[in-house]
Amino acid sequence: MEMSGEQLIPATQQQTWDALNDPAMLKQCVPGCESIDPLGENQYQVLMVARVGPVSAKFKGKLTLSDIQPPNS
Repeated sequence: MEMSGEQLIPATQQQTWDALNDPAMLKQCVPGCESIDPLGENQYQVLMVARVGPVSAKFKGKLTLSDIQPPNS
């Protein structure tokens, strides 16, 4: 999956940081994401569905956040 582009968000940098670090909010932002469940500090189990025409597949993986510098990156 490739995600690109730019969005202007009518919120403060801190509000945006908080929203994008909320698993429920992040789930809504990622196409095909069915669940994001915390596994530990900065680690999540992610379940995604990818569809190409009539074919669909589910993928399960682990997401780890690193080099975190709130609220910048």
